[in-house]
Amino acid sequence: MSGTAWNTTAVYSNSVYFNGNNAYVSIPINVILTDTFTIAFWEYSTGDTDTGYFMSDSSDVGNFFLRRQDLTPNNYAGGIGDVLTAAFTITRNTWNFNVYDHTDGTGHWYVGNVLKDTITGSNFVGLNNFLYLGNRLDLLRDFLGNIDELRIYNRILTSDERDLIRNNTMVTTGNRYRDW
Repeated sequence: MSGTAWNTTAVYSNSVYFNGNNAYVSIPINVILTDTFTIAFWEYSTGDTDTGYFMSDSSDVGNFFLRRQDLTPNNYAGGIGDVLTAAFTITRNTWNFNVYDHTDGTGHWYVGNVLKDTITGSNFVGLNNFLYLGNRLDLLRDFLGNIDELRIYNRILTSDERDLIRNNTMVTTGNRYRDW
């Protein structure tokens, strides 16, 4: 962890605050070992400009990233395996529940358990580097805000399971890599 702090502003307990200035948390590369996974997290973006990354494993948009995009305050974007997602809007300065899943070259991004985007044709087979939360590898895309209740699974969650997580009920079936 660098440039981050535990914060009592959270969805359920404490969150990690990213100060928008080279802050990040690095997670080992083996957190995602295959092309089948689900990432669930709450985010509260307070910055209103630039392209803050929620998470990334590289210094570009080539392998895996989820972020706020461009100077438009409410746009999201992401990419996996050299395939970019379309931008969609969501409110800043409020908690938003995000789920991103991927398997067999197809990814889905949900916000509040509503499907916001689907990508196809991904060549993603695993992380290239540590998974950086709140930034990307070269520390040039700072996230300003909080991330809470990050969970990474090695399978695709059902809609009911996404709802259980959103409502702070533990999903115990199947394998879970990390719970933060």
